[in-house]
Amino acid sequence: MNTNTLIIALFLTTACGAKMTSSDDDIDDTAHPQAIDSGDIIAPPEDTSGPPPVPVDISEDHPRLFFSPPDLPRLQGQIYDYDRVELVNRWDGFVSDRRDIATLPLAEGVAAPTTDEAWSALAAPLPNLAIYALLTGDEEVQSQSLEWMRRVAALETWGMGDIPAISQGTADTLQAFITAFDMLHTRIEPAERNIFRGKIISNASALQAALSNPATPDWAKQWSGRDGQVAHAALLMAGLTLEHEHDRAPQWIDTAERFVDTSLAGLARIQDGSWPEGPSLGSEALSSLYQSIFLLDRHYGLALADNPWLAARSEAMLRSARPGQLALLTVGDGDSSWAVGPVHQACFVDGFTDTHLASWMSEQHILISDGYSRDNTLWLEFLWCDPDVTPAVPTADTPKTHHFAQGGTMTWHDGFSADQSSMVMRAGVPIGQDTWAAVAAGTEDTQNLDLRRLHPDAGSFGWYPNGVPILVTGHTQSPKRTQVENTYTFGTTSPISRGWSATDREHWWPSASFHTDVGDLSQVGQLGEWDLDYGPPNALADAEARFEFSRTKRGITVIGASFEKMYPSGFSTDTGGQPLGLQRLARYWVILDQGIVLVFDHLRHSTDLSHYSRFRAANGGFSVSGTAGTVYGEDGSSFVVDAISGGTVYADQLVSDVLDPASTWVNQLVVVNTASTGAHHHLTVLRSTAQSVVLTSWAPTEQGVVAELVVTDEGVATPVSIRFASGAEASSRQAFLGFAGSMGITQNTDTEIRF
Repeated sequence: MNTNTLIIALFLTTACGAKMTSSDDDIDDTAHPQAIDSGDIIAPPEDTSGPPPVPVDISEDHPRLFFSPPDLPRLQGQIYDYDRVELVNRWDGFVSDRRDIATLPLAEGVAAPTTDEAWSALAAPLPNLAIYALLTGDEEVQSQSLEWMRRVAALETWGMGDIPAISQGTADTLQAFITAFDMLHTRIEPAERNIFRGKIISNASALQAALSNPATPDWAKQWSGRDGQVAHAALLMAGLTLEHEHDRAPQWIDTAERFVDTSLAGLARIQDGSWPEGPSLGSEALSSLYQSIFLLDRHYGLALADNPWLAARSEAMLRSARPGQLALLTVGDGDSSWAVGPVHQACFVDGFTDTHLASWMSEQHILISDGYSRDNTLWLEFLWCDPDVTPAVPTADTPKTHHFAQGGTMTWHDGFSADQSSMVMRAGVPIGQDTWAAVAAGTEDTQNLDLRRLHPDAGSFGWYPNGVPILVTGHTQSPKRTQVENTYTFGTTSPISRGWSATDREHWWPSASFHTDVGDLSQVGQLGEWDLDYGPPNALADAEARFEFSRTKRGITVIGASFEKMYPSGFSTDTGGQPLGLQRLARYWVILDQGIVLVFDHLRHSTDLSHYSRFRAANGGFSVSGTAGTVYGEDGSSFVVDAISGGTVYADQLVSDVLDPASTWVNQLVVVNTASTGAHHHLTVLRSTAQSVVLTSWAPTEQGVVAELVVTDEGVATPVSIRFASGAEASSRQAFLGFAGSMGITQNTDTEIRF
C-alpha cells in the first residue's frame, strides 16, 4: 500500500512549529555570574565474559534492535497520528522517490564507491525503506529494499583506505545494512538470510580485529571523535543482531559496550553539554553514540538519569545554532550545516531533560529545512520523537549569553529568529577544562581523545549580524595554525626558527610561495600549531585560557577573556632560545544595543613585539581603505571592520587546507601594530556600512583605557564613553574604575552602566 493517499485523506494541513519574538530589555539578564573562574590485522583473543543476559521482555526474534514484534501494532498506529503528519508525509515522499528500480545503486557495470563519502551514502536510505515496508506491508518497497541489500552484499569488500574495515564508509554501510536486516529479517528467504548474515559476520569480524589491533590508527578508538563512535556503533549493532546465532557476537558487544562506557565517563566530565569536536562534526559522532546508548539501555540497562552531559545537551543544541536554526556557529573543523540531524538528536536528548529547548530548535529547523541531513534519519525521528513533548520556547527573558565552560566557548544571541544576530567566542583549553585537567593529572590517556580537529584558536570569534555570517572561525584547517584564526600572532626581533628547511616545506607546498599561501613561519602563534593535527599533547601541556567576564545590562553585552598562556613562553631562533615575554593578552567584546561590536584588546609584554590581529571573512575578500576593511555578506549586505585606534591594515589570503588546495581559501583583514615593551591597547569596530563610529578621544594607560566615541545608527548619533580596566588583578581594576568590575559604559548623559 502507498500511505500517501491515506495521509492526504486524513490530514488537510501539517502542524506548524512555535513562533516567538525577542526584544532587548533594560534589566540585567546575565547568563552566568559576573566572575567566571575557571600491517596485518591480527584477530584478538576471544573474550568469553560476554554482556549481561538479554532482558526477558526483549524477544530474540527480529525485529529486536530498536523495537520488538509486540511493538509493531503501536508503531503502525502512529503512522496515522495527526501529530506526526509532517514526519510521515516527509517519510512517504522519501520512499516514493526511491520506488523506481532506476534509483537503486550499483546497476550492472557500475563500480563500487571510490570515496568514503560515497560509501557512507551507499546504504544510508535502507533503514527508512525497511521500516516503511515493515510497518505498512508495502511489498513494492520491501522488494526494492531487498534488492538494494543484495547489491550491497554482492560487493566483495566494503570501504576503502589502508584498513577498509574501520573506514567511516564501511561502518556507515554496516550500520544501515544491519538495521534493514534486523527489520526485514522475517521477510527474507532463509537462504538469502544466510548470505546477508555472512556478510555482516565478515565485516564485523574484520572491524573487531581492526579495533583490537595495536596497528589500528588511534582515531579509530577515540571516544571524542567521529570515527570511533561510528565504528563501535556498527560493531554493537552486529553483535546484538547475531548474539544468538554467532559465537563471536558477544565479544563484539563487549568491545562496543566498553567504548560506550568510556564515552559516558568522558562526557560526565563535560557538564555543559558541549561536544569536543564541535557541533557539526559532532552530529555524525553523536548520531552513532545516541544509537549505541539507546541500544545498550534497551537491551541491558544503563544508568543515564544522572549524566550531567545529557541533561545539558538540550540547551547546548539551541545555543550552538545560529538564529533561524538552519545553520551552526562553527568552531574547530566544524561546518556550518548539520551533517546528520538535528531532529532525531534533539528528540533523543530531550528524553533526559525537562528543558525541551532542543525540541523547539528542531521544530524551527523542520519549518525551513528540506536538506539531505534529515532524510536518512527519519526512521529515528519516528522511533524517538514524542509528539506529546511540549518544547520550551526561548523568550525575551532568555539570557543572551551562554558559557560552555568545558568547551571553552561563549555564545551570544540577540534572539533566535532568522534575522537576529549572534556571535561565538573561543577561549579554552583542548577537549575541555576537566578533561584536560585529567590529562595533566595522568588519569586520562590522550590516546583516548581525538585532537585532530581542534584549532589553536583562543581569542578567535565568529560574527553573524542580522543572521548573516561575516566573520567566522572554524572549518577544515591543515596545518593547524593561528594565522587563519581571528586572533593574534606575533612578530619578534629575532625571527622564530621552526627547524624546517626549504626541502621540508616542499613536502607541503612549494617553498617559493609557502609564506604567501600557507603562512609566515617566523610569526609566533599559539601552542600546538603547525602540524596536520593539533598538538601533540605534550606541546599543549601548559595551555590555558579562560573567560573572565560575561554580563548583559540595558541591552549591552560585555564578554571578556584572557589567553596569554595559549602562547609559548619562549621560542627557538637560529642563534638559540628567546623569551616571547607575553604577560597578558585580554580581549573584551562589547556588543552595543545598535548591533555594533567594539573589540578591546589589551597586551602587555616584556619584549618588543609586532601585533598581528587577524579577522577572517566568511564570504569573499576585504576591500581596504585607510584603517578599515569592507566585506560583503552572502546576501550582498556590506559590513566594516575598522581598526579605529590605528595600525597598518592589509588584506591577505591563505590556503585553508594544504591537502585540498581546491577548497575554500581564507580571506583576512590583518591589522599590524609594532610595539615596544609595556602595556598596549587596540580597539576594532565591527559595524554595517550604514552605521558609523568615530573615535573622538583615546587615552590608554598601564591600568586601562578611556575611549570617547560617537555612534551613529539610522541617523541617530549617540555619544558613548567607555572605561576599560584591563588589568588581571581586581585591585588594579578597582583603582582605575573606582568600583569593583572591569568596564563602565555611558551612553548620552545616562548613568554609567557598570560591568
